[in-house]
Amino acid sequence: MTDNAENQSIPPDSTHIPSPSADGTASAPGNPLGFDPVRGLLNLRDSVNRIVEDGLTVVGGGLAVTLDIYETDLAVIVKTSPLLGVQPETIDVSITGGVLTIRGETRPEEIIPADRYIRRERKYGPFVRTVTIPRAVRPDRAAADFKDTVLTITLPKADEARAHTINVGTARTSTSTAREE
Repeated sequence: MTDNAENQSIPPDSTHIPSPSADGTASAPGNPLGFDPVRGLLNLRDSVNRIVEDGLTVVGGGLAVTLDIYETDLAVIVKTSPLLGVQPETIDVSITGGVLTIRGETRPEEIIPADRYIRRERKYGPFVRTVTIPRAVRPDRAAADFKDTVLTITLPKADEARAHTINVGTARTSTSTAREE
């Protein structure tokens, strides 16, 4: 009994898309190892895109703060990811030229000798996060609240950044009749 799949030929002018194997990978004809260089490049591209879009959670051994930024009719709101190990008095928030900067430092709750650790994954030390605020805001009226390890910064919008409703009316023009004599 012969296997029909092995005896099938693919016309040279047709496009052949290999079907996935049981493990979800596609094997190109004549490629018994299942390595697909195009798929490898696409996976690499997707990984790089995720890093760029999501931001690095650890940069240079230090903590990078992730943010959610949204707007209401009156303000731009910035919320941080939980800042574990951060005391509110160690946080510095500033805004200059439309760029918001959040600085702080994470510290361990207690000092444990390095030789006692079986695994140490938590990062401690200073962090800085800067982000451009895409709307005109009033930094002099900004407020920051630190609750349940989340920093929430409220930046009231400047008048020119707020939506204004303009009523549309009809213009009344007086018609004057010119008389020719």
